[in-house]
Formats: sequence, structure tokens, C-alpha cells
Amino acid sequence: MLPGRTSRVGMLAMACLLAASLQAQQTQAAAGSSINPKWLREYAELNAKAARQQGHDLAETLARMAEYDFSFARASYHDRDAAQGAEHLDEATRHADHACALLQEEAARHKKDGMKNVEKSLQAIGFGLQGLTETVRFEDRARAKAAQSHFADLRAQVLQWLFAPK
Repeated sequence: MLPGRTSRVGMLAMACLLAASLQAQQTQAAAGSSINPKWLREYAELNAKAARQQGHDLAETLARMAEYDFSFARASYHDRDAAQGAEHLDEATRHADHACALLQEEAARHKKDGMKNVEKSLQAIGFGLQGLTETVRFEDRARAKAAQSHFADLRAQVLQWLFAPK
């Protein structure tokens, strides 16, 4: 199988991992977190949608899920739960990396489908991380800055593919 291509078994495994992540997020929400329950429902819907998609459609859904993951991270940091916030940032990074890997396949075929929406999600997360970096505890700033840098790199790559000559 080609790198970056996802089989049905891989998609099912990813769906199981995402379901476990969602369950952990719901547990955290029940424990008095400021994570909006509506976000959790919408995230679950995106998770189910992602299990049925592939290609650029999946990339767009994963980027959207990364936005939710960042929102969960921000809420966790706001609740002074740095460990949970770091987990959510890691999940956002995994979703964004997977989305970009799918877009790389599109770029290799000289297609630009979905790139604009993924870029918008990466931009929103990058701006959010800029603000988060200034508000988290000093001990957590390095991780937030590293995530900010990573998302900036991903966004630059997507923009490069988006504006590449045919």
C-alpha cells in the first residue's frame, strides 16, 4: 500500500481510536470542564462522517476535527488541566498531519480539492495557538509554541500546494 493511503481496516482502527478519545473527552466534560457538550456532539458527528470518507473530503473533515481538538485544548488549559490540554493539542496535531498527508496525495495528482478549507482550519488553529501561548502557564508555553510552529509549517505546505503552478 502506498504511504498515506488508508485502507478500510485503517479507517476502522482510526474510528476506534477517535471513539476512545471522544469518550475521554466526554468524561472530562462530565467532571466540570468548560468543554461545551454541543462541541462534543458535533465532534462525534464529524468522527462518524470521517469513518465513511476518503481523499480530500476526509482531509477537510479531519481539519475540522483538529479545530475542535484545539477548542478542547484551550478549554482544558483554561480549566488549569495542562495534561488534558496537551493531549488535545496532540490529537489536533495528529488530525492535521493526517489531513495534510491526504492533501499531499491530491497535490501529487495536481488536484487542489479541499486545500482551501484545510488551509482555513490550519490558519484558525494557528491564530488560536498564538493567543493560547500567551495565556498558558510558563511551563506549558514551550509545548504551545511548538504546536504553533508545527501548524504554521503545515499551513505553509498547504499554501505551497495550493498555489503551485500546474
